[in-house]
Amino acid sequence: MKNRLSMYHINNEISTVNSSESYLGNVLMINQCVIIPYANLLIMESGKDDLFNQNINSFINFCYVVFEEVEIITFDYEYSRLINPERRECYGGVHYLNNLYSEFWISYKSAKIILKEDMVFSKMPLSFSRSDNEKIIRENVMDNDLLSEIINSTIS
Repeated sequence: MKNRLSMYHINNEISTVNSSESYLGNVLMINQCVIIPYANLLIMESGKDDLFNQNINSFINFCYVVFEEVEIITFDYEYSRLINPERRECYGGVHYLNNLYSEFWISYKSAKIILKEDMVFSKMPLSFSRSDNEKIIRENVMDNDLLSEIINSTIS
């Protein structure tokens, strides 16, 4: 069965979310596109999207964050200082395999958040447990069909 996604293109308003307490999966880079699975991403501020505006200060149980036309991404702070400060943004999260928090710096043209049909908004993270968050990430591993759907959506 093909995965069905609801897509919300944030138009560089990715800053409306906070990933500092989120769990992130493996970072995937294809061409100039970076795809990161996230569990418990927090919507902090209003933006242009009605669904997000109705859920300010809510956590998304699972989503994919897609950065398009990425110029550079690094997990090394010293390297990040080489990025033009006007185009450098910092995100992070707790990696689901090692339970360690890390940050990355990225310069990109646009970004979007991809929500699955069964996503849930909640005022509290659905789980604080490492094993529960790891399970959420593992249950949402990208297969080839899903990856193709995400990549094709970045082209259109």
